[in-house]
Amino acid sequence: AEPAPGRVTLTMDAPPKVPPGKPFSVKLNIVAESLQNVLLNLSFDPAKLKVVSVTEGDVLKKDGAKTQFMQQVIDKTGVLNLGVSRKGNVSGAGVLATVIFQPLGSAAGATQLRVGAANFSDANGRAIPPVNGLPFATIEITK
Repeated sequence: AEPAPGRVTLTMDAPPKVPPGKPFSVKLNIVAESLQNVLLNLSFDPAKLKVVSVTEGDVLKKDGAKTQFMQQVIDKTGVLNLGVSRKGNVSGAGVLATVIFQPLGSAAGATQLRVGAANFSDANGRAIPPVNGLPFATIEITK
């Protein structure tokens, strides 16, 4: 019998309030069993936020594995596409990616960050549904 597919829990660590114009970081954290590939998109309001940078976390690099890290920011529609893959499965907890956002000059009020779609799979190509659904965060840009 084949082993059961792994498990994945994805969470988002974002500040509840940020001052206007000051960059802030959002961490996508993951707890995984038997994970090889991650593809996801994170949506944001392009009228209120811009992506300054995206850096890969350490969770898929465990055991000294080399990873392929892909990112694509589509400012016009407010979408960040993110992909990480490695050879072989990994289990553990850590940061998948850190995204630095900057509120745009006149932006104020609440804005949402939402993981709109995510695909996780193991070394056998089997899909792993996230345990807790897909995370979102509401951030208040204070005046």
